[in-house]
Amino acid sequence: MEDSHMPPSDDIFDRFRNHVQENRVTGLEAQGRQAFYIPVSKLRDYWTRAHVLEVVFAVDCQFPIDDILTQYLQIFSILVWVSRTGRPYIHYLNIFNQHERGDASLPIQERPGFLPSSNDADDLWAAFQKHQWMFCPVALGPRRLHDRRLHQNQILPLQVVKKLGHVKDGKPATVELAKLQSPTELNLSNHSQGQVVLKSCPYRADKIYRNELKAFTAFQNAPPCENILGYLGSFHSTTEKGMTYTIILEYADKGTLLDIYRRNQPPITFEEVRTFWSEIMKIVKALMVVHHTLDGKVASKCIHQDVKPSNIFAFSGEEDTTEDYKATFKIGDFGESSVMRSDPYSQTSSGQDNRSSRIYCPPELHWNDEVNFSVGPLVDVWSMGCVLIETALWVTFGERERIAFQQRRRDENGRVAPIQRGLGRSDCFHNGKEQLQTVRDVYDLIKRHGRRSDGLTPDIVLFVLSHVLVDDGQRYDIFLIDNSKSMQKHKNEVIEAFMNLAQILEKADEDGLDVICTSNWERKEHDRRAGSLAAYVESNFHKGGDSCFIEKSLLSMTTRIITDLPSNVTKPSLNIFKSRLGMKRKGRPTSIYVLTNGVWNPSAVARDGVCGADNPIRQLIRELQARNLHRSQVSLQFIRFGNDATGIKRLKSLDDDLGREFPGFDIVDHKDSTGGVWPMLVGSLDEGVDRESGSEDDNT
Repeated sequence: MEDSHMPPSDDIFDRFRNHVQENRVTGLEAQGRQAFYIPVSKLRDYWTRAHVLEVVFAVDCQFPIDDILTQYLQIFSILVWVSRTGRPYIHYLNIFNQHERGDASLPIQERPGFLPSSNDADDLWAAFQKHQWMFCPVALGPRRLHDRRLHQNQILPLQVVKKLGHVKDGKPATVELAKLQSPTELNLSNHSQGQVVLKSCPYRADKIYRNELKAFTAFQNAPPCENILGYLGSFHSTTEKGMTYTIILEYADKGTLLDIYRRNQPPITFEEVRTFWSEIMKIVKALMVVHHTLDGKVASKCIHQDVKPSNIFAFSGEEDTTEDYKATFKIGDFGESSVMRSDPYSQTSSGQDNRSSRIYCPPELHWNDEVNFSVGPLVDVWSMGCVLIETALWVTFGERERIAFQQRRRDENGRVAPIQRGLGRSDCFHNGKEQLQTVRDVYDLIKRHGRRSDGLTPDIVLFVLSHVLVDDGQRYDIFLIDNSKSMQKHKNEVIEAFMNLAQILEKADEDGLDVICTSNWERKEHDRRAGSLAAYVESNFHKGGDSCFIEKSLLSMTTRIITDLPSNVTKPSLNIFKSRLGMKRKGRPTSIYVLTNGVWNPSAVARDGVCGADNPIRQLIRELQARNLHRSQVSLQFIRFGNDATGIKRLKSLDDDLGREFPGFDIVDHKDSTGGVWPMLVGSLDEGVDRESGSEDDNT
């Protein structure tokens, strides 16, 4: 019986209904339709102890108020909402409690067996089932919504802002921009403006969803990488057209790299260029995480298979700026990816070719879509190389030249490989076998007509052309680390420089890299993992003696290299047989990186010369000449640490004097370790870069 001092229960119920009507917000049903819901925070705002007490007292419901507020707030709200004159349902709260069906059990999709068999209970269930959705919106956080099966009437706290279109022509996945009604549920960046992206696939395209889910699951189990597109959740639900699968992704407020191309605001000053390339190169490191998801003997390996500008997403940097050169980039769209369990550092472990965009794919995947090729991480390496070439042209000349480059590729393929046009692939970067001449010409074009202030972009292009857009594992890379006593103070800088170089080179060499320390020049450490090689260098760095035996160390390397040099190029048949026999090292162009300070054999007699370092190099050059090989067959890059005057003099002598002694065979270069990674990578390959001063200290 209602107390004469309390308002009638209908008035109490109506006040709550008015609160709901005034505070409801628009959400998105799992089936894709707009619907209203009341945020749980608004329920907490309304249901003070006084308001709850008002209800339970009016209907004579014996139930602890604290339990309602902590465990049954949503169920209590539903019961109040569906109650009507003469039919209050609040007393059913005791039955829900007896069977431990609190808010955590919502939504309830089937009639609970604990409800009594009565008309009153039937009426309650009919009303409860119809209206519960408004009071239990899907929680997106803090626990991630992962591959959850949602009832079609469940409401997500999202409001679709606009459609962003189809992901790819011929594929039915769609992308929508949605505003998050409760931004605090997900840890979004300030630049997202509380917005997320919904990528939805119908049942017939669920493979796209499954591929992405496998990839993002592998990334979630790996060390975090800020340059992989953020995964915020996923769900599937029945709609009018059947099952629909949806992934929630972070919103890229600057679009994609392709959008940045089209806005045509490339960096101008050298500082702007360096900032832009620094951000772009983080995608290379992100691909390493994609390919090597976990440390250990067995892990997940993901092959993206669709690396291209429109799948590299752009975000505003830490500074709130409209300048595109300051953007942060992330790799995304894993709908074409393959995920497998394998040796995490094997470059030969493979998945099935998913036949994604062929413009950026390597030659081996180009000709026959009817054949199920196996693919490995080097597919992504080739694609990324194409993106870097295209980006370099845009950085140097702008969007018009990037478009013209695309047309030149079409024209060349039309001449040398007309079948490409019939396949709809004439704008790829190869002719079905090797790089197009148009692609090879990019370096000379940028060197001749690019900005003089930009020495970085041509270095990147040269590296890509010589190390990336080549046959698998075409170039062999070896490091010689000076770990003598005088180098101990440079230990941290050496390891950092080595890691920066090795992380890039390991992507281009499927066989891995070699490292030799001058303290034990007869031992060669080989690994596919830059991290493992860096650990080897660190653990052996203190083992160097007082002297650096540079001549013996170089001789040990050059002797092996000479043994593996191709025979005279007028006898190509031997190279063919070697290739067929799998002798991958034999005949491969080789890059040697020597990390040193030039302080060798610190005796009074030895300090006046180069300590014999020139002797094995002379022998190597003479072998190259005798076998009629090009100067780029072997390159030797000295990377200098510190500013010891004698060390600088020795390294300059090796760089300059040997080039004059052997015209056309200047295979030696010397760069300061603080001058940036790209000059170090390509200095000895390019005579133009080689002639540039390593630093101001070189002139001392």
